[in-house]
Amino acid sequence: MAEDELWKTLLRFHREVVKPDTAETLMRFHREVVKPDMETMREEIHGEIRSLRNEMLNGFDGVYHRIERVETELAAITIGLKRLEAQVSAIERRLSAVEDKMALRSELAELEEQMASLNQRITEIKKQLN
Repeated sequence: MAEDELWKTLLRFHREVVKPDTAETLMRFHREVVKPDMETMREEIHGEIRSLRNEMLNGFDGVYHRIERVETELAAITIGLKRLEAQVSAIERRLSAVEDKMALRSELAELEEQMASLNQRITEIKKQLN
């Protein structure tokens, strides 16, 4: 029975003294060691995330600036292309007018040849009649 009594006393001591002391020790360990380490790691991770975010935003800013430059160049090219189209259209009109004049000159030359031929025949007919 003395052993039973001793065993009960040890169990009660463990339950009342050792367990609370272990829990308190674990809580103190958590407060003094684990929590500060976790806070430090959290701050480092947040710093790295912030740095990565800033790097990404700077990259996006560069892309946006390039897009703006391309849009500006596109607008200038579009305006230049419209001017070229207008100039080509004017040249086509002038060329068409020149072609019309050339066709008229060609027809005039043909008519002159026909007139010369008719004049020659008239002259020949007059000679035969006289």
